[in-house]
Amino acid sequence: MAGQSVGASQERDWLFATLMPRNEFVRAVGRFDGDATAMLRQSVQAAGRAFDELGACYEVLDQAATEGKTIAEELGRCLVAEDEHGISRLIGRLTDLADRVRRSEEVRVVVSRILGQSEQPAVSVKAVPHLAEEQLPRVPTLYDQEDGEHYDDLERMLEARAERLPGRAHAERLGQVARHLTTVVVRMVEQGFADGAFTADSLKESRSACELWSRCLAERRRDLQ
Repeated sequence: MAGQSVGASQERDWLFATLMPRNEFVRAVGRFDGDATAMLRQSVQAAGRAFDELGACYEVLDQAATEGKTIAEELGRCLVAEDEHGISRLIGRLTDLADRVRRSEEVRVVVSRILGQSEQPAVSVKAVPHLAEEQLPRVPTLYDQEDGEHYDDLERMLEARAERLPGRAHAERLGQVARHLTTVVVRMVEQGFADGAFTADSLKESRSACELWSRCLAERRRDLQ
């Protein structure tokens, strides 16, 4: 009997080692102890827990898609209202949401491996576009001179140039950054945060665009006050 017990134990260990490293298996579904009936019962229970965990992971993805869409809509309203605090808060919520999905995806990968489910091929995602301040329209100054411009006196020259200053340029700059920020966020939300590298790049660009938008807003307020 002892020999049979040792042989069964060796066969079980070989099975575990073939499927996946034993330490990973134990961490994921628990250690099997007892006779064959108990082992089968624990196997069924472990599989049930694994499927429950997998379902919870997909629920996180569904919730992230819904919440991300809401955040993107709120971002658009905050940009129109020029609510700097609200925009910063929304970027923070996106970061927290992405972290939640990342942790859930790490669990899903392990559980899928245990259940023998193959991974879906990665969807090709385009690179995240970048917007630098140098790409924005230049804000004109009183010292700018157009070709052929000539005035008889300094006062008339300054009045003419002041008519070209600088409200339209500030509006164009703010609008360009706002559209860029919205595009980056919407694309990230549409991808469901599942691509870790794309999400990280999108969050980085979102924070950069948020800072650029705030600088443009401060410059407009300074020039037009």
